[in-house]
Amino acid sequence: MLREAPSLHLQVDGVLCLADILTDDSHSEATRAEAAAVVAQVTSPHLSFTQHLSSFLESMEEIVTALVKLCQEASSGEVFLLASAALANITFFDTMACEMLLQLNAIHVLLEACSDKQRVDTPYTRDQIVTILANMSVLEQCASDIIQENGVQLIMGMLSEKPSSGSPAEVAACERVQQKAAVTLARLSRDPEVAREAVRLSCVSRLIELCRSPSERNSSDAVLVACLDFEFSGCLLLDFGIGIGSRLHPPMLVAAHGLSPEGLYHRYPGCYSATWSLAALRRLAGVCPEGLQESDFQQLIQPRLVDSFLLCSNMEESFV
Repeated sequence: MLREAPSLHLQVDGVLCLADILTDDSHSEATRAEAAAVVAQVTSPHLSFTQHLSSFLESMEEIVTALVKLCQEASSGEVFLLASAALANITFFDTMACEMLLQLNAIHVLLEACSDKQRVDTPYTRDQIVTILANMSVLEQCASDIIQENGVQLIMGMLSEKPSSGSPAEVAACERVQQKAAVTLARLSRDPEVAREAVRLSCVSRLIELCRSPSERNSSDAVLVACLDFEFSGCLLLDFGIGIGSRLHPPMLVAAHGLSPEGLYHRYPGCYSATWSLAALRRLAGVCPEGLQESDFQQLIQPRLVDSFLLCSNMEESFV
């Protein structure tokens, strides 16, 4: 089996070996999927030694191209999951990966796969897809590609991701899908065409529902903050780096009204977990304010971010 301790694959020519396996069609799909799994391991954002993978950068274009092809041709959900997980981690690893994915028409491949239950049938797989889209969405060209592929509706559907069982792992995966879908929509809504399409699809009402109803977001404060917006709150978000939770350039929240980033973190740790996101609701409200009731404006748009966060995070279902 290829999937051993990730550090073993940092030995001389280990990355080149993985690239050779992935790009050689004479290898079986199962073998290439195993290689994809190893790539996902050695590029994990949770592993500190990935910063030394200079050989990976040299082979990255070959690896990314092969992984996109593996996603497109995957014969099972497991193969697609392994290939997409590797791509998701690579988008954290280096900013060039997102530009490569655009050139390789990866948005079409990923969104097309969403309608194929044989390849995409679990929240774990959708988590990988929306991670890639969220990290790509900082690029301006991404918005036009999403519109062309009718991707706004698919991303909106991810705001309604629900677990089919009560397992903690699946619940957590659904929360990540909702959170990253909100982040993706917020970033893409810099483009007026995306914003108008999201408003047309009733995205504002869904975001309000997620803010006001804890059960809709599995009581996740991270999803809540991703549904609020820093631009209208007296807070400025500086989003350094390409990816959600990027290991290279962690995001910083600079809060006005005397609340420092450190103070926000210590006082509201649930809020800090999502402070890298430009959130969707307030951005879309700027495009379509008529979609909001007065109470929505007063509670979700007008206050400082931290005040809206505290209000919604403390809401009981009976309040909705």
